[in-house]
Order: sequence, then C-alpha cells, then structure tokens
Amino acid sequence: MAAATAAPQVAIITTLGCPYCKKAKAAMQAAGIPYQEYELSEQLEVLSKIKATTGQSTVPQIFVGGKLLGGASDVVPLAQSGGLQQLLASTQGPPLPAELQAVVEQAVADGAEAEAAQAEEGPSPQLRQLAADLRAAQLGAGAGAAFGLRRAAEWLQGSRGLAPGAAAAALGELQAAQLLTVADASAADQPITAGLLQGRPQLPLLLVADAPQPTRWKEPLNGQVVWFGLARPAAEVAESLRKRILQLYDKYLQDGGKKVNYRALKADPAFAEFAAATAELQKVDLSGLATREQRMAFFINIYNALVVHALVVFGAADSSLSRLKWFDSISYLIGGRRWSSNDVEHGVLRGNAPSPASLFALLGKPQWAGATFKAGDPRAALAVKPVDPRIHFALNCGAASCPPIRIYTPESLDFGLAAAASAFCEVQVDKAAGELELSMILKWYGPDFGSKAQLLQFLVQYLPPGPQADLKELLAGRSAEDVKLRYRPYDWTTNSTD
Repeated sequence: MAAATAAPQVAIITTLGCPYCKKAKAAMQAAGIPYQEYELSEQLEVLSKIKATTGQSTVPQIFVGGKLLGGASDVVPLAQSGGLQQLLASTQGPPLPAELQAVVEQAVADGAEAEAAQAEEGPSPQLRQLAADLRAAQLGAGAGAAFGLRRAAEWLQGSRGLAPGAAAAALGELQAAQLLTVADASAADQPITAGLLQGRPQLPLLLVADAPQPTRWKEPLNGQVVWFGLARPAAEVAESLRKRILQLYDKYLQDGGKKVNYRALKADPAFAEFAAATAELQKVDLSGLATREQRMAFFINIYNALVVHALVVFGAADSSLSRLKWFDSISYLIGGRRWSSNDVEHGVLRGNAPSPASLFALLGKPQWAGATFKAGDPRAALAVKPVDPRIHFALNCGAASCPPIRIYTPESLDFGLAAAASAFCEVQVDKAAGELELSMILKWYGPDFGSKAQLLQFLVQYLPPGPQADLKELLAGRSAEDVKLRYRPYDWTTNSTD
C-alpha cells in the first residue's frame, strides 16, 4: 500500500505475482500519485463481484472518483504524461464505486484475519527461535554433522535448563514442525523420542536452513528432506505451497513487474522453509483428486511452484536444446513417484498428449510421437480430458513471454482460467490486411484450441473490449479461412534480474 498523508484518490485492485499490477504501481509512484491498494489474491468471490460491476476479470483494476479508469495499459501512459494528475485535480469523492467499497474493504479485512489464523497454525515464533538458536550452536561448534541428536539434547539441557525427557520432547516438536529432520535415511522416518536418543544417540540432525539442494536437474527438488508422518489432502498441500512461493515471487518481482530477483529470493529464509515444505508432496494421496477441477487446480499449482523452485535452485536453461532437457528433468516426488514438469503439463493437463517439443514434433511428424505416459503407467489415470486450452495461460515457464502466476482452487477454477485467458490474450488486429498477430503459444498448442474457426471464436470470447470489437468487425466480412495468422517470436529471455 502506498504511503500517503492525505486520503488517496486512486484505488487499485491487485493480486500477488501480477507483473501488470507492479507496473501500474511503479508508474504512479514515479509520478508521485498516492493510491490505496486492495490485494485480493485469495478473494476470488469478491473478484467475481468486481467483474460483475466493471465487466473485467483482469487486474489491476484502477478506480478514480467511483469509476473504473482501466488497467495498466490504460493508466501507465496517463500517469507518465501527466494526464492522470490533471484528472485527479478535477475529481472528487472516494475512488471506489459505492457498491464495491464495503465489499472490498471487508474482503481485505477477512484476508488479514485468515493470514493471522494461518500464522497461528504454523510453527510458533518461540519454536522458530529455538531452531535458529540450535543452528547457531551447531555452527558455532564447528562440528557439522557431528552435532547429532545427543549433542543437541545436551545443548538444550545446558542452555535451556531442560530435563532429558523435555529436551527430547523439544527436538520432537522441531521435527513435527518440519524445522528439523535427521540426516540419516535409515532413521529419517522415525519420530525423535527419548528412546531414539538412547538407542541411536549419534544420529546427525539437519535443520531446515541447512537442508541440501539438488545439484543435478534430474534430482527431485523435494527429495533432500524426508517428510514425517502423513500428508494433508493433495489439493490443500498444493495450494499451501503455491501461496508460499507466490508470496516470495511477489516480494522479489522487480523492474515494474518484468524481472524477478531469484538470487535474493533464494537467500530469504522463507525459501528454505518453502523448499522443506515441498517434501510433504512425497506422501500425498493423489487418488483424492476425484474431480476434473481438483486435478486441474492441483497440477497447475504444482507446475508453477516446481518451475519457480527450479529457477531458484538451478537457474534457467540457456539454449533451445537445454530447455528441452530442463523441462523434462526438473521434478518433484509426488505420492511416491517422480513427476517432471512435462509429466504435469502434457501427461495430466493436456490429456496425456505428446509434447509439441518432442523429437518427432520437431521433425515435422507429430503423428508419430507417443503419449507422455506410456502404456501401464498408473499416472495416465489422472489425465484430464478433454483439454481446457486455457491452461496455457495459467502455466508460467519463467520466460519473459510467460503468463503471470496465480493461485487456483477447484471452486474458482473456471473464474481463474477465464481471467488468465483474458489477461494473456494479447492480439494485434489489422482489419485492413485481414491479419492477426498472436502469441506463439497459440501455434505450438494449436490442436488444443481446435480448428482455425474455433481458435478465432475463442479469441473473440476472451479478448479485451477494444481488440474484441476489431476482431468481430474483421470476421463479419470474411470467413475464418480468409483470416491470416502471424505469430510473434517467443521471448525465451529469462525473467531473472541476474
């Protein structure tokens, strides 16, 4: 929220991880225009009400004097030219429409309350501090892995005055909160108890901040720390992970929303906690994803978390061939099996279709390419059919041309996908030439959108009002086959600040 002494005349509806929101806020900050921000990432019902009022599902939505001024493309040039300042000088009244004011403010209050409740459910500040103190003692001892469970218990007895049983219980609490694990595969699943301390006192412990990162693309990103006990329902785990990484992603989204400082993100202690939390995926039960909406929301969230996680740990691939290998290699262990990003995208979300970047597809023989999951692979049962082509606007690959990141839930899936499609469908319409300029995504995944006529109708449905009217006018005078399609080169430049 922008700092200001007077009541702001501008209100902005935003969501986390939205580069267009960052761009709009940066423009107004540069112009010295105070604003009131309402971040509604988790309030999709409210966003739906806003759409009913304004007719738009994308963000940011920027209001002045009780009226919608537009999005980033409308307001950024206005702020840079001084036009917005002139408008504000002649505008009175609160920025939000009366029918939205109370709804939006209540949503923000509800969101703050939910965040506070979620914070209470996680490790307490005292437990986090205990883990930090224990790590400092471990590092200070200079013993590394030799600082095992017995030594940790002795440290707790000496520095905290705990009895032996209480020291073991404290270590058990750290383990249950996923702040500590045992760096010994033979005992990693055993809960820390007084009996374990007596029976295997030299077991080395591992604090989350010290958890190793994989060094090769083929190593599962969540395979370094063992998850203790049972996992929560799969959808709940995915949403939780997505929220964690989206908050970090938004925190380090820079340059008006164009770049991400992955180096700073990696150094943030919250990233170590996120990385450790991904271990819960090892034990989720995917059979609980009974509906199409549950499967789609789970795997969209997992794909986006996986890609950001891999970009932080490995960095981006630097060539066309290495990109093919990168997306086929980065993976999570989910429900006892390894899942690459290609498995998630093509195997599940695209109905077990071959990748358009497969060898045969690149050779011009896509009909020869086989399914992503081969015969007998139980993961094929999770494939979503028919394919919803809007998924291509929901998956972020870490490149400059990729869509922004959102959180998806089964209940809000359709609204979220519609908003993603509306935000990403940037089409240049040349009515005189009868030509459209499209994202390369629409060419690569052409079969998912159907025939040329079906693609054009899809665009009519999701384009913003201006281009939508232009496309309708163009189609009114010619058949779909007479419309020329031209595709913009895909910008694979990484969105990293490095």
